[in-house]
Amino acid sequence: MHRYRRILWWLVLVAPTVFAAELSGKISQLLDEEPDFLSVDQAFVLSTELAADGSLHAQWQMPEGYYLYRHRFEFAVPAGSPFALGEAEIPPGKTKIDEYFGEVQVYYHEASARVPVTRTAAGGLASGCSCGSKSWPSSASSAWS
Repeated sequence: MHRYRRILWWLVLVAPTVFAAELSGKISQLLDEEPDFLSVDQAFVLSTELAADGSLHAQWQMPEGYYLYRHRFEFAVPAGSPFALGEAEIPPGKTKIDEYFGEVQVYYHEASARVPVTRTAAGGLASGCSCGSKSWPSSASSAWS
């Protein structure tokens, strides 16, 4: 009977303390550790190519646990570029309820887009004068005419 009292005493008094200490250690470990995230370039690997029809094809590869939002894609050319971009063609994603954006479409593992590209007329205005005091009004010029 004495032996059973020791076991009972241990189960009632010691075991909960040991369990609580172990649980407390795991909780503090979870709360203290910052998760290691990949850099943007590592998490969302982009590859692009110019297709025969002149459109730009973009493809992203993502590891497990990462995703892209469909509504956050943006495509642009630098200011002064002789190219213009059409509306991007992006396939539907998977519907997700996001804590920040509500119902959205996202892409897991991979995403792609096709963007039409056209040349714009690059040029400018110029005004000239001859040494004989004749002047000409401003005229527009295009590099692609």
